[in-house]
Amino acid sequence: MESQVLLLTVTVLSLVNSVLFTAILYRYNRTNLRAVARQEHRRSLTEIDLLLLQHDDLWLLWDDYRAGAELDARQRMRLQGFVVLVLNIYEGVYAFYHHSIRQDASDRALWQKWDLMIGGLVRHSSLARGLIAEQTQRHSYAADFRAYLRGKLGEVG
Repeated sequence: MESQVLLLTVTVLSLVNSVLFTAILYRYNRTNLRAVARQEHRRSLTEIDLLLLQHDDLWLLWDDYRAGAELDARQRMRLQGFVVLVLNIYEGVYAFYHHSIRQDASDRALWQKWDLMIGGLVRHSSLARGLIAEQTQRHSYAADFRAYLRGKLGEVG
């Protein structure tokens, strides 16, 4: 009888230990996932910034910089490629914040910044708006991201 009580005690202690260890590991993994993803997101923004610095013609994407200047076919293709690159990055960030994690206050604040950046691109670039409208009709992105982009287009009018 004593050996059964001892065995039961050891089993219960092992179970409690396993549950605690699993909870600690889960929390660590969530924290680590956020840190790695945020670092990747920052790296992506840095890459976009570097492209803008290295190729000043990419600034023509924004209507204020273009100011009526006509784009040749090569420039238009280059700008469209840049928009697709940016949208691909934005889709990854959108998926992270809307599907990969349960958002906390910090995540909501960071997503708000990304949302403002995406909104700025849509608001200030007619070329981007046209390409986004085209891409959302082609189903080039996940359905919820397409709906999000259509909402951004709707904000502009």
